[in-house]
Amino acid sequence: MSFFGGRSNRKLSTMKFMSDLAHATNAAAVHAPCAPSGGIRALNGLRTRAGVELAIAQIHASPASDLSVAALAARACLSMWRFTVLFKGLTGESPHRYVTRVRVGHAQNLLRQGCTPVDAAQASGFYDQSHLSRSMKASCGMSPKQFQQQQTGDTSALFSSLSSASTP
Repeated sequence: MSFFGGRSNRKLSTMKFMSDLAHATNAAAVHAPCAPSGGIRALNGLRTRAGVELAIAQIHASPASDLSVAALAARACLSMWRFTVLFKGLTGESPHRYVTRVRVGHAQNLLRQGCTPVDAAQASGFYDQSHLSRSMKASCGMSPKQFQQQQTGDTSALFSSLSSASTP
């Protein structure tokens, strides 16, 4: 039997190491110059918010890349559930809806520049032209072709397609 009441020296040294590590981590977190009060929990909050903000920056920088929730959460070092909760709290939208909105906006900019709907869909990260068309109809109420015609001022084709749609 050892001097420390039956515990081996190895167990005690491990416990001492863990205790010292916990104290050092808390002291570093509390006394860090940029850390608000709250210690490690506050630092984790900053880290997670920064991860979500980096994901938002990536969405805007490259809308055609892999922007699935799983990929964005992995890049932010968060679980998919935690990433989705933080993302929605920061933006007010789910990650999927936000990505779709950014992609539609990117496609609209390309269509304004004279790009074809097929090229705009591919460059914006949509699977195909019909995916872009469904997303644009849901967000702005018109197809890519109708959007292009409205932007160029060619309203004759726009009104003819609208009147033919309303005629039974």
